[in-house]
This record gives sequence, structure tokens and C-alpha cells, in this order.
Amino acid sequence: MMKRGRDKNAMREYCRKNEERFRRLDEETYDVISVMIHHRKLEDYKENCRVEKGRIDMCQALEEMMEDSRQEGRQEGLLDGEKRLADLVSMLLTTGRVEDIRKAMDNSEFRRELYRECGIDGESGE
Repeated sequence: MMKRGRDKNAMREYCRKNEERFRRLDEETYDVISVMIHHRKLEDYKENCRVEKGRIDMCQALEEMMEDSRQEGRQEGLLDGEKRLADLVSMLLTTGRVEDIRKAMDNSEFRRELYRECGIDGESGE
């Protein structure tokens, strides 16, 4: 597992191949693995993934951790996209380009052109 700690796909595949062992992992082993693969955040998932006293379902914990990370990434992307769009609208309003705002709401290619024109970096929120 330590070899795969930084590669989520390799980790997922390794867990699948060793599912029987990781579905009922000794709690102390779970704790050591969490530290050794540099995923101390797994501690947050331990109680929810407990299958019996002293046994943890590490596969479930890893899946929950990855799903939470995906959700956090989506949320950050949405917030970045909202800020980016708000910056664009603000710049266009300042210059009286209301029609461009309307067009940008319906046309993503035009919106990207406006982002470039206005110097608003990134590609999120598309």
C-alpha cells in the first residue's frame, strides 16, 4: 500500500485485489497504514467504517475519503467559476457592455473569448 499511497487508481486496484483482507482490517494496522501512506485524514472515516470491534473496512474508508475529496473539488470549482463570472460581469458592466453579458450567458465560446479579452485567468466554470 505504501507504494501506491500517492496514486489513487493504483490504490483502488490494490484494494480490489486484496478486498477480503482490507474489508476487515485490524484497527491498529489501519492506523499504521494511514500514517505510512500519509493519509492521516483516514482517521476521520474510521468510526463510520467500523465493521466490528477492532476491525475497520479500509476499502470503504478510502472510497469515502476520495468521494469527499471529489465533492470538495467540485465545490471549489463552482466557487471559482462563480467568482470568475462575477469578475467578468463586473468588468463588462463598468464599460457598459450589457449586451455582451447577455450573449455570454448563452454562449460558452463567446464567454471564453471575453475571459481572455478581459484577462480573467482559468478555465473553471465552463
